Amino acid sequence: MSDLPLISCLCVTRNRVEHLRRSVNCFLDQRYPTRELILVYESDDAATRRYVATLTCPMIVPVQVGAGQMNLGALRNVSIRESHGDYIAQWDDDDWFSSLRLECQYEAIIKSGKPACLLSRWTVYDAKKGRGYISNPRAWEGSLLCHKAAMVAYPELPMGEDTPAIQQLLDASQVTLLERPELYIYAYHGRNVWDRRHWEDIFQCSTPLDPDLNRTIKDLMTLPGRRLGWIRNLLDRWGG
Repeated sequence: MSDLPLISCLCVTRNRVEHLRRSVNCFLDQRYPTRELILVYESDDAATRRYVATLTCPMIVPVQVGAGQMNLGALRNVSIRESHGDYIAQWDDDDWFSSLRLECQYEAIIKSGKPACLLSRWTVYDAKKGRGYISNPRAWEGSLLCHKAAMVAYPELPMGEDTPAIQQLLDASQVTLLERPELYIYAYHGRNVWDRRHWEDIFQCSTPLDPDLNRTIKDLMTLPGRRLGWIRNLLDRWGG
């Protein structure tokens, strides 16, 4: 048995089963052993309910809530309350995660002595145009791994709910930043919370991948959960 602490991966989802399958497969593929996936969905989301019924892994904990009663911030707080881990990780339903994500971010926390870790750069993918990028450096809120005792509640907002919560952690010097963009692909697919204008701002601040790496990103985004030893030399290529 592992003596590593339990990490609760917190996933709020609605009517995006085609993306959720990949997110769940990425969770199942994690190398970090002691983990759970708290999967929060609303009672009127029949497609998600049918998919969840096919999941037999005991590490996956479905949480059904009433329809139309809560916005995204409130649903994220439900996922925290339903979690059992010492640590929590934001685990969005439409992104891709390396099998090393939890392991690397937990190791960064232990080395730093701080309770939270964020990626300072991650990979960005425009599924509409099939283009991949390396993001500009900043504290990317969606990559959060945090000791639950240090986590503050998300404001009950329909979007942008993670920024004020993460800013509190940053202001209190509770965050270590990890420059490992190969651990996370932040994906635009046209049904995101933020509209295309918001994403265009991100793409314009990011560095396009070369054609070989771009093809690899396409493979990862279309072959759910597939393990590929991709772009480990990424930081060398981009001067990180």
